[in-house]
Amino acid sequence: MSCRFLYLDTNIWSHLAKDSQYWAPLGRYLAREGMVLGVSGAQLVELSDAQGLHSALCALFDSLPCALTKPWDQIMSEEFRAYPAPRRDSLLLCDLRAAMSQSSAGVLGQLLLSPDKWRAVRQQQRRNAEQMSSRLAQRKSTFPPSSTGYYTVKQAGLFADLQVIQWLAQIFGELPSCQHDGKMEFHPEVFSSIRLYALVVFYKYYLQQREARRQSDFGDLFHLFPVPYCELVVLERDLCEILRQIGRRCDVLRSTRVCNIDWLEGLVSS
Repeated sequence: MSCRFLYLDTNIWSHLAKDSQYWAPLGRYLAREGMVLGVSGAQLVELSDAQGLHSALCALFDSLPCALTKPWDQIMSEEFRAYPAPRRDSLLLCDLRAAMSQSSAGVLGQLLLSPDKWRAVRQQQRRNAEQMSSRLAQRKSTFPPSSTGYYTVKQAGLFADLQVIQWLAQIFGELPSCQHDGKMEFHPEVFSSIRLYALVVFYKYYLQQREARRQSDFGDLFHLFPVPYCELVVLERDLCEILRQIGRRCDVLRSTRVCNIDWLEGLVSS
């Protein structure tokens, strides 16, 4: 199975499930490019709430080459193990279409989307989302704006580097290191998943001074971890524009093409 990924955010998955006109042209594109659709466990948790879409989603998983991607913490662990080299592991966790073809009457698809299976995880997601505003406020208190009183784009790189250090220290209890010319060095740019997460936080909540009011804001952030390792991502317009701004100023998305739903519309009309 190809490991070149097209990654969709949860809104785009819902859009596909509601309108099957996209399936055939999308399938032709995936076959032509040798790519698969990636869906994360965090997205399955969110989609488990949309029970009216479950039948269509199961049919979609069965009709197109779809794969479950590794969770955010496994991606981060692979970055840690690969250091100081870039992470080269596949994102592939499970080939959904192959697995579903071996199950009976779509049982696996229904299980993957079962609200009962994900209830505890979904509840934890909601609790985390409720705490997000206070966490953002705490971060801002430890990372002041520039001398102008406002945050600037020039601060984004430092913010992301500090977030990498904090995440690694909290999760692994240490920072990886390497030696060059007899000196110990640390290269935060290797941790693309954490850096993209941090940069989106900075652009959205620091530069644009937004408040995290919706529970989905938290989920949107954790969907970002596979993105630097995907060839193409299709996202809702707002997040797509933020990633495009980041891509113009930072190489964290150097291997990733970022599109919005217009890309899907183009497939149908072409």
